[in-house]
Amino acid sequence: MFTAPGNFLKLILPPHIFLLQSILVFVPSFVWGFDYDYETDHMAPIILVPGVVGAQVEGKWHTHGQPWYCEEKSFGWEQLWFRIRTGPGGMPLKCWVFRYKLIYNKTTHRSHNQIGVKTRVVGKFGSLKPVEYLTNDPISQLGSHYFDDIAKSFRRSGYSDEHNLKAAAYDGRYAMPQQEDFGYFVKFTELVERTAHCSKRRVSIVTHSMGGLVAAYFLVNKTQAWKNKYIHNFIAISTPWLGSPKAIEGFVTGTNFDVKTFKLSIMRELVRTFQSVALLLPAEDAYKETVLVDWPEQNKTYTGKDYKQLFTDMKYKDGYLMREDVRSLMPVHGKKLGVKLVCVWSHFVKTPFTMHVEGDMANPKHVWRTDVDGDGTVTLESLEYCKKFPNVTTRVFPGKDHLKIVFSDGVIDYIKSNLVHAKPVLY
Repeated sequence: MFTAPGNFLKLILPPHIFLLQSILVFVPSFVWGFDYDYETDHMAPIILVPGVVGAQVEGKWHTHGQPWYCEEKSFGWEQLWFRIRTGPGGMPLKCWVFRYKLIYNKTTHRSHNQIGVKTRVVGKFGSLKPVEYLTNDPISQLGSHYFDDIAKSFRRSGYSDEHNLKAAAYDGRYAMPQQEDFGYFVKFTELVERTAHCSKRRVSIVTHSMGGLVAAYFLVNKTQAWKNKYIHNFIAISTPWLGSPKAIEGFVTGTNFDVKTFKLSIMRELVRTFQSVALLLPAEDAYKETVLVDWPEQNKTYTGKDYKQLFTDMKYKDGYLMREDVRSLMPVHGKKLGVKLVCVWSHFVKTPFTMHVEGDMANPKHVWRTDVDGDGTVTLESLEYCKKFPNVTTRVFPGKDHLKIVFSDGVIDYIKSNLVHAKPVLY
């Protein structure tokens, strides 16, 4: 996010070409900035970590019990995130939701795919392929770019995908503990070490949105000796350190990712199954006295200490169990990061905060929101929480929204300025 965006509400663009003209963001293909050079400036290699839905995921399936109008079996691996065919909404959307949602196991406290569905992140681990664009065909990529501006700029500065420009992509539906079950952090460790040895320089981890939480979890669980040897710094952009109220929206109403043909009630069936959305709920201790949801008809308000009652009233108790599974991860233990942190964010963008609900909490008739300062997705309070951490440098780029900040020439130049004079790997 959170996205994600992020967060997850801002990391995706409309999924078929007929909507592209209304949302396409044109970004210059050149950079008006300092002319950095990988060799001359002795810059650190980088590993990009995306936000919650910032990586392409593909799947194959042979299911039973699907809606009658949905295909029972796929023809090999097909794109699932993001899937162009869902654009018109209706039946294609329902089929996609059926295949892509997760099933929560109350006994194991783990989630899994729909029975008969297999998924994987597109490409080889370390490749930029799944994170430069969120779709896989050239036409739709005109409106689904994500890390491509960063990647292109770094290539112009002498970086290469083969040696020193990498990505640690992950399936954004899952939170960190289950990513660990999948071996993600083992692969992340190997990628850092391999990249450092190949370049003979310490590595910078550059993240966006929830990617900052993923990288923080990774670093907190590494030894200080390992971090001293391999890590140049950690550059976290638009990280929801205290969560985001947008996650509450995902559970209560669902989100249509700004695609009007996506019916909210159908999308809620998908989004509320994501462990990552539970992770991104506003942190209990930080918001224990702050009203997050207001239900005037029942004279009820919900703060960060009222999640159990909130999920009971929305008749989705699995959501509370999923939150309890990851509650200890929020907020991040900044004192345990053990590396130099460069924390970047934006504000002066209206950001929805308190949600006001009309009708049944389990199926709201209408909702409206009270705005606060932030980047449109994450509140300023959450974004700037990193100021409390030791060994941190902060930089604010006002007026950039949660996603577009990664397209900014100024932000990309600032990232580069923090990569120069990288030290060699310690042996």
